[in-house]
Amino acid sequence: MKSTLIELNIADDYFKAKALVEKLEGDIENKDKEIYDLKHDLISNQVKTENAEASMKELEAQNKELLLNKARLEATLEESLLDGKKPVKKSAHASKGANDSSDK
Repeated sequence: MKSTLIELNIADDYFKAKALVEKLEGDIENKDKEIYDLKHDLISNQVKTENAEASMKELEAQNKELLLNKARLEATLEESLLDGKKPVKKSAHASKGANDSSDK
């Protein structure tokens, strides 16, 4: 009878260990799936980051070009405004030049 109880205890321990192994294998499978998903998310985020960085560099280059164009346009506008004031003086010179040519 004692041996039967020992055998029952051994069988009980066996099935408990088997259930524990199945649970742990399930946990490992779930962790593997989670790791796979995290790796996938990591790669996806790296690609998004690379695309965003490339876009940012492109936009910075466009911004630099636009700022240069703006500075050129402002300089051109300032020049044309200053030249607009100079013709008043030039018109005096032009009338003198016209008078000078009429004097000759």
